[in-house]
Amino acid sequence: MAKPDLTKNYIADVFLDMFETLPYSRITIQGIVEKAQINRKTFYYHFFNKADLITYIFRAGLARDLERAFEPEELLTDTEVEDDKYRNLPFYTRSSLTTEEHDKSLFFRHLSDYFGAHDSYYRKLSTCEDWGYFEEYMTRIYRAQFKKVILEFFAEEGITAPDEDIDYLASYYTFSTVLWVLHRHVTKQRHYSADVKDHLSNMFYDNIRNTVAIQAERIRAEAR
Repeated sequence: MAKPDLTKNYIADVFLDMFETLPYSRITIQGIVEKAQINRKTFYYHFFNKADLITYIFRAGLARDLERAFEPEELLTDTEVEDDKYRNLPFYTRSSLTTEEHDKSLFFRHLSDYFGAHDSYYRKLSTCEDWGYFEEYMTRIYRAQFKKVILEFFAEEGITAPDEDIDYLASYYTFSTVLWVLHRHVTKQRHYSADVKDHLSNMFYDNIRNTVAIQAERIRAEAR
């Protein structure tokens, strides 16, 4: 692991250690650098602020889990969000995108396992002032991925859909998948069996494809 990554992970570990006993609002940048015995310039070299730090903790933690579970060629790293600092970290899998018979649920299972393994941390984090920033970050990176898939499905239909339709569908599927998984863990709602979750996750891209087909037919009808 490169030295900058070691430093980032060390700062993240210091924050996580502090967060076990302190409210998020009482953890300051100054407190982090003092406990880590680094200077403020070092912190700001790696992170913009605490919100950026909790974003990195998510991306790095999920990336480690995905790297253990999938072959390198299966991992997707580029979120295609221009200002995403962590575009080099795995965040999704190619198996989730295949339209052939394949277990498309694997990514969602590992995402759920990741949040489940850290549910007390994310439940506590969900009450802090930067939670909205974190949710918006997750929305942006996965919405961009789903938007790409939706555009490909419309292209297969030979249709150029309005940007508003594309954005709406991408947002809808982002909130109904990755953010749904997150919210079920932080709100301690009933967890469904693995079989139920896997079955529904495997239907995910079929649902997108069917929705696109319906929208494409509507656009064709309006153009007649």
